[in-house]
Amino acid sequence: MPYGFPEKTVIACPFCGNPIQVLWVSEAKRPRKASWGGQVSYRKTRSEEYLVQEDCPSCKKTKEELQKKLNEIQKEEQRKTPSIEKYSFALGKKKLK
Repeated sequence: MPYGFPEKTVIACPFCGNPIQVLWVSEAKRPRKASWGGQVSYRKTRSEEYLVQEDCPSCKKTKEELQKKLNEIQKEEQRKTPSIEKYSFALGKKKLK
């Protein structure tokens, strides 16, 4: 998939679990060099995103309702996962647990 272009995919409806069509936009990262030693780290510039393309045919939820629910789920997942990427240049190859 080329950088930055959405890809059509099918996911489960967050309300009823039946398949719906969405556009998936991958997360984007860009390299960043530290001012000391020229070490490279990666900083996230855009999060993964799903763009709903159709209403759910089984539970009759609208595109707007589905998009709102998917955004809430994504924000909750982002809150749960710690972001150590911005400190990766200081850690080298070690990973925090």
